[in-house]
Amino acid sequence: KAIRRQRQMCKETASKGTATYTPEYYAVKHFSNKVVSGSSVLAFREQDDDNNLAAMVFFTPENRYLVVAGNFDDEPRQLTVQLGNKYLDVTLQAHSFNTFTTK
Repeated sequence: KAIRRQRQMCKETASKGTATYTPEYYAVKHFSNKVVSGSSVLAFREQDDDNNLAAMVFFTPENRYLVVAGNFDDEPRQLTVQLGNKYLDVTLQAHSFNTFTTK
């Protein structure tokens, strides 16, 4: 039977009185900060062994597109996403999490 472990969002160093935020914290922040109730998921691209790029495309109740994407590679990666009749074409920095919205 597999044991599931929860990842910490914040690690506290009691002796120093400091906190360190984990990558999971920043990932949750990107989603919880911009994806509002009533948004629809239009597309999802999962990270796999051949591609360290993951992305989700949402359409919000305000009729805006929202793209949350992560590059988990050691090198910058190109991301191109069709949003209606336009395209988002960006370079994601290595080990980064990004949020893009349309106006």
